[in-house]
Amino acid sequence: MRLLRFAFACAFVATSVSCEEAPRCGTGALDEASGTCTCPLASDASATCRIPRDRFDVEGHRGAHTAFPPGNTLPAFIEAIRVGADTLEGDMQVTSDRFVVLNHDATLSPECVYIGPGTVPPSRVIAELLMSEIALFDCHSGLVGIDPPPTLESVLDLRTRANVGFDLELKVARPAEVDTAMQALTDYDASCGHCLEGRLIIQSFDAAALMQARASFGGDLAFETSLLSAIGVDEPATVASFADIYAPIFGVVTSDLVKAFHAQGVRVLPWTVNDEPTMCEFIAFGVDGLISDDPALLAHAKATCR
Repeated sequence: MRLLRFAFACAFVATSVSCEEAPRCGTGALDEASGTCTCPLASDASATCRIPRDRFDVEGHRGAHTAFPPGNTLPAFIEAIRVGADTLEGDMQVTSDRFVVLNHDATLSPECVYIGPGTVPPSRVIAELLMSEIALFDCHSGLVGIDPPPTLESVLDLRTRANVGFDLELKVARPAEVDTAMQALTDYDASCGHCLEGRLIIQSFDAAALMQARASFGGDLAFETSLLSAIGVDEPATVASFADIYAPIFGVVTSDLVKAFHAQGVRVLPWTVNDEPTMCEFIAFGVDGLISDDPALLAHAKATCR
């Protein structure tokens, strides 16, 4: 079933779609029968519309993590596009030969199986693997083809399939890894005529990593910063001094929290929200978006919660 769904999720279409459809499908075409987006390959990637930051942001955590575990793979990201995600959330890791790939943890996800040739590498730690070795792991054995942890460039290329944004975590906050990830993003942006402008968020649990990214790369790359938080609530005025977005764990979110950060000009984007009643409650609080393992459910909640 997963194989069939993935095969049909991204049938290319030749027609273009006006910018008026950007809040739902971006450059995608809306399938009226299913209420979902197809995923065309845009003939002119530079012609896509900028993503408005004043609308509710449907973010697919690791893409569509629920539908395609472990997430952070091209099938997971493409599925998130298909079901209506505005933004693809993912985690950047750095290989031993300084390539940037997407994977949630420092080690390869358990679902990723080595398919050879040759012997299995002695380590599954991404920082100890070459890019060529990572390319020989398949994270979706039930699908046709090989789906390794994708390169950063291949994920960013999905901007040509739909008008999506990217919320990318600096998973390793050491200065060298921050510089490697940010330089890769800057190089990609330069090569595509600054196509990431208006569609890129850099997130981290480490405030210093966000400050480093801004100080070293803010002059060459347009991006917003998001402070992730898993424990307690940070001081809104302090967050506002270096971040555009506050992304707290869902358990601490209240209406007062949202109001306090909005008063400082900081948007609020909680994670990871996977049930519709909580989605609707937070939407009523006025959050600016949500990060969910189930972007299809979140897109539905966005359309139906009152």
